[in-house]
Amino acid sequence: MPRRSIRPALRRSAVAAAAAAAGILSSGLPATGATRGPSLRAGTLKTSQIERLIVDQFAAQGVRLHRVSCASGVQAAVGARISCTALNPADTKLIIRGKVTSVSGGTARIKVKAVRGIAKGTVIARQVRSLLEKQVGQRSAGVTCPKHVPIPTTPSVTCVLRTTQGPRYSVTVRIDAKSRITAKVATRPR
Repeated sequence: MPRRSIRPALRRSAVAAAAAAAGILSSGLPATGATRGPSLRAGTLKTSQIERLIVDQFAAQGVRLHRVSCASGVQAAVGARISCTALNPADTKLIIRGKVTSVSGGTARIKVKAVRGIAKGTVIARQVRSLLEKQVGQRSAGVTCPKHVPIPTTPSVTCVLRTTQGPRYSVTVRIDAKSRITAKVATRPR
């Protein structure tokens, strides 16, 4: 397939949106479960058990996590806060928050979810490029974004679209808490 320019299509369609951004954030995927251990007798939850539970619960929902790290000293008490970070397969850093929902005997139940993330700009650039090329049916020379992109974006970040003819266009990118991307291309070159 010959490389075609994305530039003429910019005049026809300056806005493109995607239903999902390949699970950049995986927010809105609550992970719940139970953890047991002798540490409950001492009044705190074992950090390694919380981390393993988070990995297992997200995996059960189709989201692989690695390098999960939680704050230690979580009390085995209803309402105790849980604070963790993890990386997803795209190496997006996820900020995970939750709390202890019940404690009974030697079992504590927790509920956690990813509340925000920090994605690599190269990952977002690939997704924005793919989104724009699918929307207009033409190839571009590439997209660059800031090195780190917060998710959700508050309110937006600016990336740069390079056309095959050379001009560059600013692209306003928004990513919501469910990892949906909206990209709006400027109508005039930079």
